Amino acid sequence: PPAATSSYPESRDIFVPLDHSDGSNPSVTPQHPQGGIFIYRLNEGYLYPNAVYFTDHMTAEVTARTRPGVANPYGSLGNRPWNDPGPRHKDDADVDMSLPVLRAIILDFNGVSNVDITSIQNLVDVRQQLDRYADRAVSWHFAGIKSPWIRRALVAGGFGSSNAATRTVFSVATVGALEHKGDQLLSDVKKANSQGRLLSDEEFISESFTSTQDKPGVANSTSFDTLNLPILSTDHPFFHIDLDEALKAAKLESDIVLKK
Repeated sequence: PPAATSSYPESRDIFVPLDHSDGSNPSVTPQHPQGGIFIYRLNEGYLYPNAVYFTDHMTAEVTARTRPGVANPYGSLGNRPWNDPGPRHKDDADVDMSLPVLRAIILDFNGVSNVDITSIQNLVDVRQQLDRYADRAVSWHFAGIKSPWIRRALVAGGFGSSNAATRTVFSVATVGALEHKGDQLLSDVKKANSQGRLLSDEEFISESFTSTQDKPGVANSTSFDTLNLPILSTDHPFFHIDLDEALKAAKLESDIVLKK
């Protein structure tokens, strides 16, 4: 018999543009993530002609919906940037304390097919700008990276991980029994799995594995029947398979920081 079901449908998070530019129902008002977390989606290649446009729009939205970590992050007037709108002498009375402090940025890279050195440097500059604004290290999470070259470029820019010891969220997949062509490679897989990480590109050779689920004469291994492997390398825990995972990781990290 079918299992009993609840009278309430299962709910889940979906992510739509705030301006309903994707044709979503305008009667439904999307909610911002709470706790100083922002999600920004790029819908095309992130290259030098449009990099500044994207990040200017993002920082304007972020600063409008958060408060600075300190009222006057520059100290003296001599350190104040020429384009700071003021007031000249800032104090706590000039800050809306009802707004949250910025804690995490999540960039949706599902629509990004290319990056270049200028756009990556632009991200590095914006990261420094927002760190100073929040008076803390803001976490940068990326979801849906499609190309290993984009991933390498972001890693070269210092993204994908953090020096601060923290926990994160990552997706795993259950794989069947595996046969390999060399005892050393099998040992490496077991060791990496026990450490909760993937083998590096140099360690892993996909052609060395074949499924044994339907192969006669190969005994199934109970441990391999329930082997769970991360879908993405955990060496860079701020790269996520999708937005839902990225948001959960950002919330978890934010909760840990608040408890300290």
